[in-house]
Amino acid sequence: MEIADYVGQNDWESFREKESEALQEVASDGGLVVGCGGGVVLREENRSLLAEGVTLYLQVSPDELVRRLSHDPNEAQRPSLTGRAIADEVRDVLAEREALYLECADIVLQQGSPDEIVEQAMQELERLF
Repeated sequence: MEIADYVGQNDWESFREKESEALQEVASDGGLVVGCGGGVVLREENRSLLAEGVTLYLQVSPDELVRRLSHDPNEAQRPSLTGRAIADEVRDVLAEREALYLECADIVLQQGSPDEIVEQAMQELERLF
């Protein structure tokens, strides 16, 4: 089911509960790479699970996020959280969550091409281990 449909039939809180259950399930397997949605950090139990592994934060500016989402808006997978214009929503949500992202991050990766991000990640992981 698309996220927008799920949230429409249930609500954001129910989605966040399912998100937490999924994170707990994959975290118990260990040794996996998990791409989390931006709201995963909102729950303390999720932040605790992230702390058990190595967490990389792919940090980009609000302007870059707006550009990417405007270029490829998939409303079904990324429904609005606030009903506001995308630029306003991104700036407000990122401002609310940035401290949580940084709190969870073992490694913060800056903007760049996919190849540059992979290179940064590999260098930082080597340094960490």
